[in-house]
Amino acid sequence: MAPYGILDAVTLQLKPTPVFRSSKELMNIYKKRLETKNWKSTWPGLTVEIG
Repeated sequence: MAPYGILDAVTLQLKPTPVFRSSKELMNIYKKRLETKNWKSTWPGLTVEIG
């Protein structure tokens, strides 16, 4: 299931979903995940959108 499509996954783009963008609290969770998961070390070509 890909309710927002698969283009971001195929093109290695990481960005918050509209639900996360709608809440400051959820955006803080998203930003914390970026710090703790360190996805760019696993996928060097990954483009990360912070907010």
